[in-house]
Amino acid sequence: MILIIDNGNTSLKVGVCSSSNKLVCVETIKNTNKFNPLFKTIKAKYDITSCYICSVKPSLNKKIEDTIFSIFRIKAKFIKNSEFVNELNLSKFNLNEIGTDILAYALFLKKTYKKCIGFCYGTAIFAIGVDNSKLHGCIIFPIPFAGINELIKKAELISPGSKIIKHNNFFEFGANTKEALSAGANHYYIGIISSVVNYFNAKYGFKKVCFTGGNTPKLNAFKQTNKKINFISVDNAIIRGISYLIFNKNKYD
Repeated sequence: MILIIDNGNTSLKVGVCSSSNKLVCVETIKNTNKFNPLFKTIKAKYDITSCYICSVKPSLNKKIEDTIFSIFRIKAKFIKNSEFVNELNLSKFNLNEIGTDILAYALFLKKTYKKCIGFCYGTAIFAIGVDNSKLHGCIIFPIPFAGINELIKKAELISPGSKIIKHNNFFEFGANTKEALSAGANHYYIGIISSVVNYFNAKYGFKKVCFTGGNTPKLNAFKQTNKKINFISVDNAIIRGISYLIFNKNKYD
């Protein structure tokens, strides 16, 4: 079995792949400093023979590497951006300025849909455009929650207890502060998706849009307003992209 780790800015996601490239288990933890119990649980269930790490949080790399060795007695291998050059046309990019998670997602889109826009929800939302081996590039959007929290701090008439409704698709004019803030956040999401999809559909002819990440139900709300685009929701697309890289290069043990 192969252990694949996606070390993100906010959470750590761990996947277990079989020798036939079947994803048999995925676990996510928000407290990235306390992953020992998770790894010990995986060790008890699966015979892990190799480990690959995709990381955008270098400060945690050594701790993960040491923990993997202490629990599984294997040396983890960190995925490098240069390993994607045979899969994707990256000639216009500085490989030191692009996240490995972006490249893994791009590879997943190439292998699965060939031509597709991908949205990934994480610490920020990023959107990429992939046309076979060509990665057009990336657009990064900040999450609106931080802005809303700042608004609550400064607007004296907005109660600190006015939490937005994170997990619904409320788009109407709000009758109270909670509804008004929730509608604002939802229209923000739909607005950025609409802008990206419409612009690149017209320019490059993209007809497919893939969502992955923690809050894809909110992003999927765009399906209500556009019937011409094929919207797809996929869990764990970055881990799947890493597995494609591993198996295509025949690197697993």
